[in-house]
Amino acid sequence: MPLIRRIRPHVVFNPVAFETIPPMKPLHHLLLAFFAPAADAVRLLRKPHLRAGAIASNQCLEPKLAFKMKTKLTSMITIVLFGPGVLIAQAQVATEAWVQRYDGPGGTNDYVEAVAVDGNGNVFVTGLSYDTNENGDYATIAYSSAGTPLWTNRYNGPGNSFDQATAVAVGTNGNVFVAGASWGSGTGTDYAIIAYNGGGVSLWTNRYHGPGNSMDQATAVAVGASGNVLVTGYSVGSGTDFDYATIAYSSTGVPLWTNRYNGLANYFDRAVDVAINGNGDVFVTGDSASTNVFPNNHDYATVAYSSAGVPLWTNRYNGPGNDYDLAYAIAVSSSGSIIVTGHSEGSGTGNDYATIAYNGAGVPLWTNRYDGPGHGADRALDVAADAVGNAFVTGFAWDNGPSSEDYTTLAYNSAGVPLWTNRYNGPGIYSDQATAVAVDEAGTVFVTGQSPSTNASYPYIYDCATVAYSTAGTPLWTNRYAGAANGDDRPFTKRSLAIAPNGVVVAGNSDSDSGNATVYDYAVVKYAVQFSQQSDTDGDGLNDLAEEQLAALGFNWQSNNTALVNTLFSNAATAGLFTQQQLQGLAINSPLLSKDSGSGLFKLTIGIQKSTNLINFVPFPMTAPQTSINATGQVEFQFASSNGAAFYRLEAR
Repeated sequence: MPLIRRIRPHVVFNPVAFETIPPMKPLHHLLLAFFAPAADAVRLLRKPHLRAGAIASNQCLEPKLAFKMKTKLTSMITIVLFGPGVLIAQAQVATEAWVQRYDGPGGTNDYVEAVAVDGNGNVFVTGLSYDTNENGDYATIAYSSAGTPLWTNRYNGPGNSFDQATAVAVGTNGNVFVAGASWGSGTGTDYAIIAYNGGGVSLWTNRYHGPGNSMDQATAVAVGASGNVLVTGYSVGSGTDFDYATIAYSSTGVPLWTNRYNGLANYFDRAVDVAINGNGDVFVTGDSASTNVFPNNHDYATVAYSSAGVPLWTNRYNGPGNDYDLAYAIAVSSSGSIIVTGHSEGSGTGNDYATIAYNGAGVPLWTNRYDGPGHGADRALDVAADAVGNAFVTGFAWDNGPSSEDYTTLAYNSAGVPLWTNRYNGPGIYSDQATAVAVDEAGTVFVTGQSPSTNASYPYIYDCATVAYSTAGTPLWTNRYAGAANGDDRPFTKRSLAIAPNGVVVAGNSDSDSGNATVYDYAVVKYAVQFSQQSDTDGDGLNDLAEEQLAALGFNWQSNNTALVNTLFSNAATAGLFTQQQLQGLAINSPLLSKDSGSGLFKLTIGIQKSTNLINFVPFPMTAPQTSINATGQVEFQFASSNGAAFYRLEAR
C-alpha cells in the first residue's frame, strides 16, 4: 500500500485575507508533522511550541512570495512522512569538546560531588576542596558552554573546619544552589545552603541545625518551577537518632517549612534524594530502619509533601529477603509517576535492583526487581525518566565472568514493562560500576561511571567511562577519560552527569600525581554529540542527522500511543502542529493565490519539495492524477514515496 493515501495539509488560504506587498518578501516556515497511517506507527510531537522559522537555517531553498497573509499561517509547510516502523535509533559520534581540571589551594585532594547545567549550557560543579590549612571547603566552579572558567567560589563555614558540598541545582532564572554539610561553631555539622546568581555573586546562605544538637548532613537539592528550593538529608533528632529532614526555602532564601520523618524503629533514617513535580509536590526517598535491634533491617522509605509542606503519604518497601533495602534515587516522570530505585536483598539472590513506581497519590503502580547473571551484589544507583514516562535505571550487577561487575542499565516503559537491558564490560578485568544516568530531549540515554583501565601494571586503576544508548537500547558510543597522570579517574556519585545542549557533561575525580600517591583534582569533561548524515541506523530512508534535527525541534520518537497524541495535541493547531488525524481533517480551502485581474481573486500554485536530511530539498514531481480539487474546492494529494521516509514541504510560489 502507498505510504500516503491522502494528505490534506492545513493552510487556510482565504482570498480576501491577502494584500499585495513589495516583491521578494521572504516566507517564514511553519512546521507540521504527518505520520503514515500504519497501525500504531504514530509518534508524538513533544513540544507544541515550535516557532515559525525554527528550521529556516537548515533549509537552503527558501522560496519568496509577493504576497503576505494577514493570518499567522503563512507560507511553507514541512510535512514529515514515515512508513511503518517502531523506534528510531540515532547514530551518534561523541567528541571530547573540552576538559577542565581544578586543583584547590591546598594542593591535595579535591573531590567533585555534583554537576548541573543551565539553559545556556553553562556548567556548574561543586564538591570538597582542601585549603592551605588542610580544612575542607565547598568549592563551586562555573564554566561557560565552551569550557571557559567563569568564576570560582569557596565556602568555609563558621567552624573553620570540614565543609563538603554534596549537591548543586540550577533554577530557571540561572541562579545556582549548593547544599552540603558544614562544620558549625560548637554544633557539629549543619546543613549549609548557598545561593549564587549566574555571575557567581552570593545571594544568600542558610544553615540548619537539627534538634539533636549533633550531626546534620544535606544530601540533595532541587528547584521547583515556582523557584522554591528544596533541600533534604538526615539530621539527628531529639532522642530519635538520624531522621529525614526536608526544608523548603523561597527563591530569596526565606525558610517556608521544615519536615522531619522518624521511621518505625525510632532509629536510623537517611534521606538521599528529592524530586519535585509540576504541581510543586515534593518527594523524598532514602532508607529507614525497621527495627533498632541488630541486624537493624532497613526499608526504602518514600515520603510526599504538598508544596506547602503538608505530609501527603509515606510508602515503605521491604524486599523478599527481609534485610537491607536501600533506596538511592528518585525521579518524577512526565506522567506524574514517582520512580524510586536502589538495591534490595532478594530471597537467595543477594542484592538485586528494585525499582518501584507510585502515582501522585502514593498508590504503587509496579515493582520490578533485577537479579544479574552472577546472582551476586547488584546495586542500582540512579534513575532517570524521559518525556513519555519510560524509566532508565543504572548501577552495576554481578556477572558470571572474571570481571565480577558490569555497568547494567535497564529500561522500563510507563507501565513497568521491561524494554531492554544493556551491560557494559570495559577492557579491564575488574569491576565496572555505573553511578549515574541521564536522558536528553531526543531520548538518548547516557550512563557514566568507573571502569578499569588496560594498564597491566596497575589493574585497579580506573577510567571514567561514558556510554550512550538510543531509546531502543542500541549502543551508540562509548568514551573513556583517562587523565594525564594515568591514575584513577572516577565519577563517584549519581550527580556526576548532566545533559547539556548538544551533548553531555561528566564530572569526577581525577588523579593528578604521576607518582605513587593518588591526589585527586576535579575533572570536568564535555562531550559534544554529533549525528551522522551518512548513516541511517534504523533503515527508514531518513539519515540520522535529520532525525536528530527533528528530535531537537521537539519530535519524540518513543511513543506510538495514538490516544496520548490526541490528548497532548487537542489544542496544537494554534501552534501550527498537527497529528495525522488532525491533518486528515484539514485542507487548503482554496487553490487561489495570485490575483486574477477579472475577478480580483488570488491564485495559489503549489510545488512540493523533498529532503532526507532537512538541508538539501529537491523538487518532487507531482502529476495531474496525483493532485485534484474536490467538489468543495479543496486541494487533495495522493502519492507514494518510492524510497522510504523523507521530508516533504509544500511550497506556495
